Amino acid sequence: MFGEETMAVRAIALCLVAMFLSANALAQTVVRYNAPESNRDPRHEYPLAVLELALKKTEATDGPFRLQAVETNAPGPRLIDILEAGDTFDLLVASTSKERSDRLLAVNFPLDKGLLGYRVFLIRKEDAPLFAAVKTLDDLMKLSVGQVFSWADTQILAEAGFNVQRTTGYANSFSMLQAGRFAGFPRGANEAYAELESNGGEASGIMVEPTVALYYPLTRYFYVNKKNTVLADRLMRGLKAAQADGSFDALFNSHPQIKSVLDQVHFEKRKIFRIKNPILPDGVPLDNPALWFTPASAS
Repeated sequence: MFGEETMAVRAIALCLVAMFLSANALAQTVVRYNAPESNRDPRHEYPLAVLELALKKTEATDGPFRLQAVETNAPGPRLIDILEAGDTFDLLVASTSKERSDRLLAVNFPLDKGLLGYRVFLIRKEDAPLFAAVKTLDDLMKLSVGQVFSWADTQILAEAGFNVQRTTGYANSFSMLQAGRFAGFPRGANEAYAELESNGGEASGIMVEPTVALYYPLTRYFYVNKKNTVLADRLMRGLKAAQADGSFDALFNSHPQIKSVLDQVHFEKRKIFRIKNPILPDGVPLDNPALWFTPASAS
């Protein structure tokens, strides 16, 4: 009698364990990310594709996932505060900086292969002759540029000697450019063309300047809360796996936002000027050329 009861108890226990393991194996990881600050902001499209790729590469070991956009309508500095608190969203895509890497946990993998560091200028069409006349870095620095006050680029450009007009936000920068408050709005080569189209195209009176580019070491990272080591580890493993099997480079080369840039930017026709990045954090893998984009004319 007791033997039968013991066997029954064991059977029930095994069923419960099996149910627990099954539920645990199927548990879905929800990754909440900060939604773009404007519905005309296309900058999130490629990083989201990379995020999906990294998570898919780890599904076999870490389980399924679901992405969830969270609207905060918060400026850049506030986003760091929110992620640091850890109760609103799990992941932020942002350019590399010492402050972000000090306060958050950085996944040290250049999502855009450093293409963000190649800056081209959105300008008013009537200002094109000003840029066409640029021969040296000093010439370029004589032209005023606009940047959002909280962006890492603002400090980089200001410390290099540029006349930086600070704007209050992404959308505001376009209206200030159109009003002639500054001569150029430097954007990552992977951003400029999509942003131009999202803001009215050349019919708006704005164009991508075709003769110069500026370079400083800069890329975008995934950042998570410092306590969220599980997500950071999963993302790094997924990114490394994608880089090793070629799927990361395949995505980079085929994604419409990147491919259209490489088809349009024509680095070989541009004078590329270089400046330092004084806020580049430690740990950026600059010594691994496989992770970085280098146009032939910039070598």
